[in-house]
Amino acid sequence: MRRAASIVALLALTLAATKARADADDDRNFHIKQGDHDAKGKGLGVGGLHLGRNHDRVLRYTVIFTGDVPYSTANAGNQSDWNKLMGISCDRIHHNSIRLGWAWNPKTNSVDLGFYGYIQGARYMPYLTSVPLNTPVQIEIRYNNNGETVIANGVRHDENRSLGLGKFFPSPSWIMHTAYFGGDETAPHDIDVQVRNVSFQ
Repeated sequence: MRRAASIVALLALTLAATKARADADDDRNFHIKQGDHDAKGKGLGVGGLHLGRNHDRVLRYTVIFTGDVPYSTANAGNQSDWNKLMGISCDRIHHNSIRLGWAWNPKTNSVDLGFYGYIQGARYMPYLTSVPLNTPVQIEIRYNNNGETVIANGVRHDENRSLGLGKFFPSPSWIMHTAYFGGDETAPHDIDVQVRNVSFQ
């Protein structure tokens, strides 16, 4: 009953999702203000709602981590915590979802990138690669009934595990047009992340 109510509520997003698909190629500049977790900026929210028993979603974009990204966390143990950037989710983000993980690495003066996903409530966070500041990075994220994938500049990680979708009822999935800092801590200063050439299906 609870799941059915969630699905009905999500149908209200269909109109907004259609609009989001129409401007899917727009650039998105995410501004995370000091003391916040969530970014402010154009393109925030969700789009591309799909409701069905079978999911085969793909999200592609180019990301540029600007010169104001470098940061130090108050607790040194949090420095390697993954921040999150655009991805794909179901109606419960901590059940089934996949996003790009990113973190500033002061030891290498680069941005570490990773797979940040949940599959049936289990979290997976493997490292993928590191990239320099102010450099375009090609990202591809995949979400389907049989697993999740993140590809960053050709470096790929797959989790080939069933998402448990489509057994009895249709389930929703959508594109998350968001950027998030943390982890345990909020942004220690203003941070901008630029996203270009967004496309999804």
